[in-house]
Amino acid sequence: MILGSVVVLLWCCCGVVVWCVPWCADLGTDFVLFFFFFFFFFFSMQVRAINDVGCSKWSHTSTPFYTLTEAPSVPSPPALNGPAGSTSIKIKFLPPAGTKSDHLHHLDYEFKILYTTLEDVEPSRNEMLSKWHKIHSLSDEYYNKHIPTCTINNILPGASFVLKARAKSSHGKGGWGLQSEVLTSTAAPPAPAPIPIIQFVEERSIGVKWDRPPCRGDPITMYELSHMVAGKSWRTMGNWKTELRTSASFYCVPNLLPSSSHSFRVRAYNSFGWGEFGVQTASIRTQATVPAPPSPPKLLGWDGESIVIGWSHTARDSLDNGKGNGSPILTYQIQRLEHRDWEDVGESRPKDLHFKYLEKTDKYKDIANARKFRVRAVNGCGESDWSRGSELFYCNAIFPEVVVVVDEGKKSKKRGRKKKRTSSKK
Repeated sequence: MILGSVVVLLWCCCGVVVWCVPWCADLGTDFVLFFFFFFFFFFSMQVRAINDVGCSKWSHTSTPFYTLTEAPSVPSPPALNGPAGSTSIKIKFLPPAGTKSDHLHHLDYEFKILYTTLEDVEPSRNEMLSKWHKIHSLSDEYYNKHIPTCTINNILPGASFVLKARAKSSHGKGGWGLQSEVLTSTAAPPAPAPIPIIQFVEERSIGVKWDRPPCRGDPITMYELSHMVAGKSWRTMGNWKTELRTSASFYCVPNLLPSSSHSFRVRAYNSFGWGEFGVQTASIRTQATVPAPPSPPKLLGWDGESIVIGWSHTARDSLDNGKGNGSPILTYQIQRLEHRDWEDVGESRPKDLHFKYLEKTDKYKDIANARKFRVRAVNGCGESDWSRGSELFYCNAIFPEVVVVVDEGKKSKKRGRKKKRTSSKK
């Protein structure tokens, strides 16, 4: 059972450190301490528990508690402490007037920034030119407590701005000091470019436009458009490739496959180097188009009455995205060359890839017909180009054999070849 607790107070006054026990109580973990504090004193505390067996060890010393009776006054306006960088500057300033030297290292500082000159394409430009913004990225370097210095980071390159500072202590925050003189950061490579704008999408081309990013103090002289063919999964994703480098802000990307997906991104260049790539576009899919042309037909069979032809259908390398180019094949159309003119002779289902054509001939008339065919595919976007014409198919009529039998001077005709019967006796 805890009988009581002891709180030890560490006073610091005029450089003399004194430990004392101001008050004891058996109130568990709740304490109310009453002290008469002196002006500009600070103190720390330790605590331990007591029961009927004895006392525990002392706890760790607490952080200092300051007894300043009023908030700090304002510091001087910040000034440069060395050459300015492109995204950071080092500044120095004087601490609040009237602060005793023993208390300078107990002070902390905050800063605000107001931009005075920004490019017209800078995001949130109007807000940054009209409102003070608190600086969150800085490196404290208060080694010299009489002339504190610090480094302010994440400043826009090639911009002009002013700063304010204020001091704060455990008692409160002081007022903001006067603003600094106009400071300017040095130039740097351009900012990341905005997301490219897709102007149009066709079967084999995409028009891409982009806006100028902030040049960061030096004019932009060139852009790089990067292009990636996007697959349906990470396994089929392509790599980013440079499409072109140009001083223009528009480009029609040619020679794309129909019904294929693409992404684009842009970066800018000035005399300080290449900027970072901006955000890429969402995946853009080109439109489907007519099918790839089939191969020339070939003769598969001829039975004297009908011709059977067949063909294959595959995509052309670098020209087609599959044989249908993004739209399913609906049918195949077949034509025959007749007296120097092509005439329609029929259609075939997509899965067949062959066609049977019935010849209109007299089987008992000796004929020799030369036949030539071509084929094209049809999908929802239209008809493909005709295939190249097939080789000439010579479709000779097929007749039963005529047999002529000669017996004892009498001739009798039978269907078949002419044959003279001879006796086996010599």
